[in-house]
Amino acid sequence: MNEQLKAHLLDLSDATDFRDAAREWRVTGFEITDRWGECPCGHRIKEHCHIENKVTGGCTHVGNVCVEFFTGMGVSHVFNGVKRLANGAAKTLSPAVIDEFTRLGHISYRERQFLLDVRLKRSRSPRQGDWEDAIHRRIIKHVVKS
Repeated sequence: MNEQLKAHLLDLSDATDFRDAAREWRVTGFEITDRWGECPCGHRIKEHCHIENKVTGGCTHVGNVCVEFFTGMGVSHVFNGVKRLANGAAKTLSPAVIDEFTRLGHISYRERQFLLDVRLKRSRSPRQGDWEDAIHRRIIKHVVKS
């Protein structure tokens, strides 16, 4: 892991050891932008993971690769799923992505159950299709920024 990223996270953490500090952080959101930003490690990124320190309340963002170093959580499936949905290349989200957006509060438990139930159906009623589309639009709105 990049020393620049470690220093950045330690500055915002209560712990003084990086292993302990890493346990203080959790992912609170995802953002895809069309403009280049910068991860605290120094890499240019368009896929941002918003993170919050559970102890200090400090917030920052890191790239989708760096977040895995200290959370152990791979998030490329989240970004790939949302991009495919936004581009019209996918009509459903994977159960893992649905669960992640439920955890973040972007999908209610009822909506989660609905999405899991209809994702494998070949056809949907007009009402089901409208509800699914509305949930997908809301997810895209939360993640994809211009």
